[in-house]
Amino acid sequence: QQRQAPPRGNGEVVLVAEDQDRLRELARDILDSLGYRVLTASNGQQALEVYRSADHVDLLVTDVVMPEMGGGELLRVLRESVPDLKAIAMTGYGIEQEIGHLRDAHVSEVLRKPFDVQVLAVAVRRALDQT
Repeated sequence: QQRQAPPRGNGEVVLVAEDQDRLRELARDILDSLGYRVLTASNGQQALEVYRSADHVDLLVTDVVMPEMGGGELLRVLRESVPDLKAIAMTGYGIEQEIGHLRDAHVSEVLRKPFDVQVLAVAVRRALDQT
């Protein structure tokens, strides 16, 4: 059985907020190789600064649990000025309650870490294609 090639980007800007260096770099490398423009931040506070200094961001991919400011708080702050911001959350924890809150915050998907290329590529494309 042949694996399907992961869906590609068209230069969309994706902001990845993840406090684990290896995972952040992995996500950046995967998305970069698929044709996205990738911005990165190591915590929610830094992600806010990166977001505010960027021309625009098409999608936020954020870890749920980070120092200084977690993904849920980051989303709440960003949605005050950008209510329709598209977002995907990542978590290494099985926090069903937190996942419920994230769905309420209109996160299109919650990815379990670690994820593979295909899972990330499909989730990002699906989130970006939502209207």
